[in-house]
Amino acid sequence: MKISQKQVQSQQQQQRMTASQRQTMVARILGSDMDLREIVSRETEENPALELEENDPTENQSNISLDDLRPKEDNELLTNALDENDNWEPCRYDERTSPVENTTYERKSTSSHSFYSDLLRQLDEMSLSEKDKKIATYIIGNLETTGYLQRSLRDLADDLLITYGERISKEEMERVLLTVVQQLEPAGVGARNLPECLAIQLKLQLSQSNNPLVAKALHIIENSFEDFSKKQFDQLVRKEDLTKSEFAEVLEIIRRLTPHPGPGESTQYINPDFLVEIEDGKLKLSLVNEYRPKLRVSKEYNDLYNHYKNAKQPAAANQYKELIDKANNFIEILPEIHKTLYSVMAVILVIQEKFFLTGDSKLLQPMILKDIADRLKLDESTVSRCTSHRYVQTPFGIFRLKDLFSEATNKEDGVAATALREHIREIIDNEDKRHPLTDEKIAELLAKQGLQISRRTVAKYRDQLGISATSVRKVKS
Repeated sequence: MKISQKQVQSQQQQQRMTASQRQTMVARILGSDMDLREIVSRETEENPALELEENDPTENQSNISLDDLRPKEDNELLTNALDENDNWEPCRYDERTSPVENTTYERKSTSSHSFYSDLLRQLDEMSLSEKDKKIATYIIGNLETTGYLQRSLRDLADDLLITYGERISKEEMERVLLTVVQQLEPAGVGARNLPECLAIQLKLQLSQSNNPLVAKALHIIENSFEDFSKKQFDQLVRKEDLTKSEFAEVLEIIRRLTPHPGPGESTQYINPDFLVEIEDGKLKLSLVNEYRPKLRVSKEYNDLYNHYKNAKQPAAANQYKELIDKANNFIEILPEIHKTLYSVMAVILVIQEKFFLTGDSKLLQPMILKDIADRLKLDESTVSRCTSHRYVQTPFGIFRLKDLFSEATNKEDGVAATALREHIREIIDNEDKRHPLTDEKIAELLAKQGLQISRRTVAKYRDQLGISATSVRKVKS
């Protein structure tokens, strides 16, 4: 980025941030519960050396085609494509509006910010080692809005090794999940499946009341959940040695439990964060409703700093210098917010080109945070904050960015788990409901499509899709 001599002179007094400090500050802002307008408002209120000028909107919007996003020969992805985003003056940050400004779309959104924030607040109130708190925080960050943990502990341990350089065993992850995360409110959070979710809630009730019928309910959920889900109640009555009236009470205890302890999703009208369009068979990316306020360092505070500096009063001068440095750093970091968001989304477009051109989720490629972080030389935590709770508007609807990520089902086939789940859903949707397919048969059909997967993996993905087992799906003719 070219900076004029005047700009260089105006910043000579500033304590410049290191690249690591810049990225940390960007990640902190991206991970905040507040939107950028609220953050700017707070900073200007707390720092009198930072002033907000009246905004002067323009129609200048950064758009880019997929051809511009492809890796160059030197493997510096997006180097040229993002040049236009480097043209912002460090102390004059102008607001630009999107060509789709004020357009709203109906999408599924959640009250997840407060949900995750409350879980993290509860962590702060617990006496945990630094390591356990780090593990618990990472687990919480990977919870679905339903409150469930659907990623494997081994995958999370691998992420932590890459992100923090700390080797953590699966057993340690399991211990923190069970003894820390699953002890948080609402009860059932951190469960990996429905039986575990219900069991967590029943164990809490049992510790509070010691009700023998609650103990029976827990025993059924932990040991006979398949019979329970198939409504084989007569068999359960005999197995648990209960009277019909006692079993009715047990059923009522279970029915009062919460199957999804998280906030879930509710329909409301809000703006997507990104817009992807197709023009002449090529993808074009835009940030939606970018907020670029005009900020400046107060002339009054600059004058006061120079006055006390020239008067050889370093104590007073340093007080003003701290505020001025803080203001300059905040002004300088704001362009990085949109640039980082834009870059991350652009790499996602490159990896998931087929999906964005067709809207077919079966074409999703394996993609994890590390794939994005490595290409952009960012921390995985920064990429995670860029993609958490953000959505992209496409010609095929609005998608949550988090849903575009998944590991490969195995190293050989390179098929994303998300895509494989869609293949399974399609097969089951088209089956003869009078003779539904077994998990083994589904695995055979997938193998004919070149997708090698075990029966157990089919069962796991079918459960994640909320699809019942073969016997439950069968419709009597």
